[in-house]
Amino acid sequence: MNSLHNMTEALRPLGCYSLGLGEIVYDELLCYCVVLEEISEEITEAIRECFVTEAENIGLSTYELMVGKERTDLTLEKRRSNVLGLINMKESDFTPSGVRKFFDLLDFNCEIIEDPQFFHLLIIPHGREYMPEEQKYIRERAESFLPCHLSFNIEFRAFIFDMYDAKGYSWDEWDDFQMTWDEADRFEPGRAYP
Repeated sequence: MNSLHNMTEALRPLGCYSLGLGEIVYDELLCYCVVLEEISEEITEAIRECFVTEAENIGLSTYELMVGKERTDLTLEKRRSNVLGLINMKESDFTPSGVRKFFDLLDFNCEIIEDPQFFHLLIIPHGREYMPEEQKYIRERAESFLPCHLSFNIEFRAFIFDMYDAKGYSWDEWDDFQMTWDEADRFEPGRAYP
Protein backbone atom coordinates (compact mmCIF):
# COMPACT_ATOMS: atom_id res chain seq x y z
CA MET A 1 0.00 0.00 0.00
CA ASN A 2 1.70 3.07 -1.30
CA SER A 3 -0.35 5.56 0.69
CA LEU A 4 0.50 3.80 3.98
CA HIS A 5 4.20 4.05 3.20
CA ASN A 6 3.84 7.72 2.22
CA MET A 7 1.91 8.60 5.41
CA THR A 8 4.28 6.79 7.76
CA GLU A 9 7.35 8.31 6.09
CA ALA A 10 5.81 11.80 6.35
CA LEU A 11 5.05 11.36 10.08
CA ARG A 12 8.25 9.54 11.11
CA PRO A 13 10.53 12.66 11.11
CA LEU A 14 8.18 14.35 13.60
CA GLY A 15 9.15 11.75 16.18
CA CYS A 16 5.95 12.12 18.20
CA TYR A 17 4.06 9.12 16.79
CA SER A 18 4.62 5.49 17.50
CA LEU A 19 4.46 4.02 13.99
CA GLY A 20 5.32 0.40 14.69
CA LEU A 21 3.24 -2.53 13.48
CA GLY A 22 0.24 -3.01 15.81
CA GLU A 23 0.44 0.50 17.29
CA ILE A 24 -2.79 2.55 17.46
CA VAL A 25 -1.56 5.31 15.12
CA TYR A 26 -0.27 2.74 12.62
CA ASP A 27 -3.62 0.89 12.65
CA GLU A 28 -5.47 4.18 12.19
CA LEU A 29 -3.25 5.03 9.21
CA LEU A 30 -3.93 1.56 7.85
CA CYS A 31 -7.70 2.31 7.92
CA TYR A 32 -7.16 5.63 6.15
CA CYS A 33 -5.01 3.86 3.63
CA VAL A 34 -7.78 1.43 2.60
CA VAL A 35 -10.18 4.29 1.93
CA LEU A 36 -7.53 6.33 0.09
CA GLU A 37 -6.75 3.35 -2.17
CA GLU A 38 -10.45 2.96 -3.02
CA ILE A 39 -10.75 6.68 -3.78
CA SER A 40 -7.60 6.51 -5.90
CA GLU A 41 -9.04 3.63 -7.94
CA GLU A 42 -12.32 5.52 -8.44
CA ILE A 43 -10.47 8.66 -9.55
CA THR A 44 -8.34 6.61 -11.96
CA GLU A 45 -11.47 5.03 -13.43
CA ALA A 46 -13.24 8.39 -13.68
CA ILE A 47 -10.27 9.88 -15.53
CA ARG A 48 -10.14 6.88 -17.88
CA GLU A 49 -13.88 7.23 -18.63
CA CYS A 50 -13.32 10.86 -19.71
CA PHE A 51 -11.38 9.79 -22.82
CA VAL A 52 -13.23 8.01 -25.63
CA THR A 53 -10.17 5.93 -26.53
CA GLU A 54 -9.99 4.54 -22.98
CA ALA A 55 -13.63 4.60 -21.83
CA GLU A 56 -15.31 1.27 -21.15
CA ASN A 57 -18.42 1.88 -19.07
CA ILE A 58 -20.37 4.99 -18.12
CA GLY A 59 -18.04 7.31 -20.03
CA LEU A 60 -18.44 5.43 -23.30
CA SER A 61 -22.20 5.10 -22.81
CA THR A 62 -22.44 8.84 -22.16
CA TYR A 63 -20.47 9.66 -25.31
CA GLU A 64 -22.67 7.29 -27.32
CA LEU A 65 -25.81 8.99 -26.03
CA MET A 66 -24.33 12.37 -26.96
CA VAL A 67 -23.96 11.28 -30.61
CA GLY A 68 -26.91 8.92 -30.91
CA LYS A 69 -27.68 5.86 -28.84
CA GLU A 70 -25.85 3.33 -26.73
CA ARG A 71 -24.58 0.43 -28.87
CA THR A 72 -23.87 -2.41 -26.44
CA ASP A 73 -24.34 -4.86 -29.32
CA LEU A 74 -20.95 -3.79 -30.75
CA THR A 75 -17.44 -4.54 -29.53
CA LEU A 76 -15.72 -2.02 -27.29
CA GLU A 77 -13.31 -0.99 -30.07
CA LYS A 78 -16.12 -0.58 -32.62
CA ARG A 79 -18.14 1.52 -30.13
CA ARG A 80 -15.14 3.79 -29.50
CA SER A 81 -14.44 4.06 -33.22
CA ASN A 82 -18.06 5.01 -33.98
CA VAL A 83 -18.12 7.68 -31.26
CA LEU A 84 -14.84 9.19 -32.46
CA GLY A 85 -16.05 9.14 -36.05
CA LEU A 86 -19.36 10.80 -35.24
CA ILE A 87 -17.75 13.41 -32.98
CA ASN A 88 -15.27 14.27 -35.73
CA MET A 89 -17.85 14.80 -38.49
CA LYS A 90 -17.65 18.34 -39.84
CA GLU A 91 -19.21 20.57 -42.52
CA SER A 92 -16.84 19.24 -45.17
CA ASP A 93 -18.33 15.78 -44.62
CA PHE A 94 -21.55 16.73 -46.45
CA THR A 95 -20.20 15.07 -49.58
CA PRO A 96 -21.23 11.67 -50.96
CA SER A 97 -18.24 10.05 -49.24
CA GLY A 98 -19.00 11.90 -45.98
CA VAL A 99 -22.63 10.78 -46.03
CA ARG A 100 -21.43 7.21 -46.74
CA LYS A 101 -19.04 7.47 -43.78
CA PHE A 102 -21.86 8.73 -41.56
CA PHE A 103 -24.14 5.79 -42.39
CA ASP A 104 -21.24 3.34 -42.01
CA LEU A 105 -20.67 4.68 -38.49
CA LEU A 106 -24.33 3.92 -37.75
CA ASP A 107 -23.73 0.36 -39.03
CA PHE A 108 -26.27 1.08 -41.75
CA ASN A 109 -25.36 -0.62 -45.02
CA CYS A 110 -27.09 1.27 -47.83
CA GLU A 111 -26.93 2.60 -51.35
CA ILE A 112 -27.20 6.38 -51.73
CA ILE A 113 -28.66 7.76 -54.95
CA GLU A 114 -28.30 11.51 -55.44
CA ASP A 115 -30.66 13.77 -57.36
CA PRO A 116 -28.66 17.03 -57.43
CA GLN A 117 -31.29 18.86 -59.45
CA PHE A 118 -33.80 18.55 -56.61
CA PHE A 119 -31.30 18.35 -53.69
CA HIS A 120 -32.64 14.93 -52.81
CA LEU A 121 -31.11 11.66 -51.61
CA LEU A 122 -32.70 8.27 -52.02
CA ILE A 123 -31.24 5.88 -49.45
CA ILE A 124 -31.79 2.16 -49.99
CA PRO A 125 -30.75 -0.26 -47.21
CA HIS A 126 -28.98 -3.50 -48.07
CA GLY A 127 -27.93 -6.61 -46.22
CA ARG A 128 -30.57 -7.02 -43.55
CA GLU A 129 -34.00 -6.04 -42.36
CA TYR A 130 -34.26 -3.15 -39.90
CA MET A 131 -36.76 -3.26 -37.07
CA PRO A 132 -39.16 -0.26 -36.67
CA GLU A 133 -37.18 1.19 -33.74
CA GLU A 134 -33.95 0.93 -35.79
CA GLN A 135 -35.66 2.60 -38.74
CA LYS A 136 -36.82 5.45 -36.50
CA TYR A 137 -33.32 5.85 -35.02
CA ILE A 138 -31.65 5.91 -38.46
CA ARG A 139 -34.18 8.47 -39.76
CA GLU A 140 -33.69 10.69 -36.69
CA ARG A 141 -29.89 10.51 -36.97
CA ALA A 142 -30.06 11.30 -40.71
CA GLU A 143 -32.31 14.32 -39.98
CA SER A 144 -29.87 15.59 -37.38
CA PHE A 145 -26.83 15.10 -39.62
CA LEU A 146 -27.85 15.99 -43.16
CA PRO A 147 -28.02 19.69 -44.10
CA CYS A 148 -31.54 21.11 -44.06
CA HIS A 149 -31.51 21.95 -47.80
CA LEU A 150 -31.27 18.22 -48.62
CA SER A 151 -34.42 16.16 -48.59
CA PHE A 152 -34.13 12.39 -48.34
CA ASN A 153 -36.13 9.19 -48.34
CA ILE A 154 -34.96 6.01 -46.70
CA GLU A 155 -36.67 3.17 -48.54
CA PHE A 156 -36.75 0.40 -45.96
CA ARG A 157 -39.26 -1.44 -48.15
CA ALA A 158 -36.61 -1.97 -50.82
CA PHE A 159 -35.00 -4.61 -48.63
CA ILE A 160 -37.95 -6.93 -49.22
CA PHE A 161 -37.23 -6.98 -52.96
CA ASP A 162 -33.50 -7.52 -52.36
CA MET A 163 -34.32 -10.44 -50.09
CA TYR A 164 -36.55 -12.11 -52.68
CA ASP A 165 -34.14 -11.42 -55.54
CA ALA A 166 -31.32 -13.04 -53.54
CA LYS A 167 -33.29 -16.31 -53.38
CA GLY A 168 -32.90 -16.64 -57.16
CA TYR A 169 -36.49 -16.79 -58.40
CA SER A 170 -38.37 -14.52 -60.78
CA TRP A 171 -41.61 -12.89 -59.67
CA ASP A 172 -43.52 -15.28 -61.93
CA GLU A 173 -41.90 -18.22 -60.14
CA TRP A 174 -42.84 -16.71 -56.78
CA ASP A 175 -46.43 -16.43 -57.99
CA ASP A 176 -46.35 -20.10 -59.06
CA PHE A 177 -45.42 -21.13 -55.50
CA GLN A 178 -48.82 -19.75 -54.34
CA MET A 179 -47.49 -18.81 -50.89
CA THR A 180 -48.64 -16.20 -48.46
CA TRP A 181 -46.16 -13.40 -47.69
CA ASP A 182 -45.36 -15.04 -44.35
CA GLU A 183 -44.63 -18.37 -46.04
CA ALA A 184 -42.48 -16.63 -48.65
CA ASP A 185 -40.51 -14.82 -45.93
CA ARG A 186 -39.65 -18.18 -44.34
CA PHE A 187 -39.07 -19.96 -47.65
CA GLU A 188 -35.82 -21.88 -47.99
CA PRO A 189 -35.01 -23.54 -51.33
CA GLY A 190 -35.02 -27.35 -51.17
CA ARG A 191 -37.18 -27.52 -48.07
CA ALA A 192 -40.52 -29.33 -48.32
CA TYR A 193 -43.60 -27.23 -47.54
CA PRO A 194 -47.05 -28.61 -46.72
